[in-house]
Amino acid sequence: MFKRSAESIFNYLSFVLLSLSIITSSFDICLQVKISSFNIRFSVVCMILLNLVFMFKLITQKNTSIKLIAPVSVTIWILFLIIFIPNTHFLARNILYMVWLMIYIWLIISVGQFSTKREYFFKIIKVYIYSNALISMIGILQFFLFYMGINFFLAQAFSPNFPRISGFSYEPSYYATFLVTGFVTNLYLLNHKSAYFNYKFLVVNQILMFIAIFMSTSKLVIPTILVVIALTSIFDVLNRLLTRFTIYIKDIISISLLMITLLVPIYYLLFDFDKVRFLFNGLGIEGTVSHSVTIRERDFEHTVQAFTNSPLVGYSLGGVPSAIGEIRGVFVTNNELAKENEGMNIFMETLAGSGVFGFLFFLFFVFSLLFKPMSLAKRLEKNGIEPELAIILRALFWGGLVLLFILNFNQNILRPFLWMHFAIMNLAYFFAKNKLKEKLL
Repeated sequence: MFKRSAESIFNYLSFVLLSLSIITSSFDICLQVKISSFNIRFSVVCMILLNLVFMFKLITQKNTSIKLIAPVSVTIWILFLIIFIPNTHFLARNILYMVWLMIYIWLIISVGQFSTKREYFFKIIKVYIYSNALISMIGILQFFLFYMGINFFLAQAFSPNFPRISGFSYEPSYYATFLVTGFVTNLYLLNHKSAYFNYKFLVVNQILMFIAIFMSTSKLVIPTILVVIALTSIFDVLNRLLTRFTIYIKDIISISLLMITLLVPIYYLLFDFDKVRFLFNGLGIEGTVSHSVTIRERDFEHTVQAFTNSPLVGYSLGGVPSAIGEIRGVFVTNNELAKENEGMNIFMETLAGSGVFGFLFFLFFVFSLLFKPMSLAKRLEKNGIEPELAIILRALFWGGLVLLFILNFNQNILRPFLWMHFAIMNLAYFFAKNKLKEKLL
């Protein structure tokens, strides 16, 4: 009796901590504490507490096990990073980044404990999907408060009359990058009419995220979601035409809206560019400044150079800015200088930090996280076992894939929301795997 009540308390506490961490995973400038020159986020604090609860449960309860995709690859990759920690001028940062990574790895493991608990599994998935509506509304609220003369955590504005919403993220591009994962995942669930979710809420969620991403004016994420919508609409229509020779009004509407969305920018670019010139600042188009593109190109080139200077012996994840600093003639010894000399492209950064051989194990881990669930989804459908789970697995796959694509144009692989998505993918995989085993036995 006591064991059951203790387990119920552990499960509920873990669920609350996980939910708080999910909701606040994009918070960079709110609910954080600055210690020395490092920021400790509330979401990370929740992750640490969640990990401690799971570790205690792991020690005290015999029926608790570790659920992690590709555990050997993760372990070997971490060993490479630990070995390379001394290869930097700023040792404290390398150590802290290693601790930070371990928090995320244990997050994946801790969330995996819910893979045997059906009720909690669906609650977690719903919190993960629906929390995007809340984050979108925070950004939209920022927009309207700006015109009321209230600056509600607004990070940037194009001009005194046009804000760029960013939620509680450092900047609009970070905010849009966070939302794109939920946007793609939600869109897949919506198109496949997942029975586990309220259809009307999925529609509202999709609209709110679409508005918020457009209000962020992210020059990378907006074209990405337009391409995703275009491809989704085209494949959906083609699939129905080939199977049932039918086309619905919603298809005509979605394709018409897509055409309008694509044609309007083209019109302004060709015939009335001055009215939208401010939207292209940073890209170097039609005489606009090119600082955004130029900086990213320079950072990427220096990240590549840092790797080629030491391809076998990496710098560990926190040491890449020190290596880039050397290339630029800067001796990085504090976090402010490190931020000014960060690399570009999370895969290139990880390659430079892990070395060639360590990077191979990292790649195997990421590919396993992406494609093992897809393989499992096929098996579920083939055996006629809970096809709705296959929809969830594929939705999370596409959300993760698009997020990783976007992060190729950004820095720092240790984004809380990236590892949270990995944790949810890992959870969904083991939950579906358990269901498959139960039905086949």
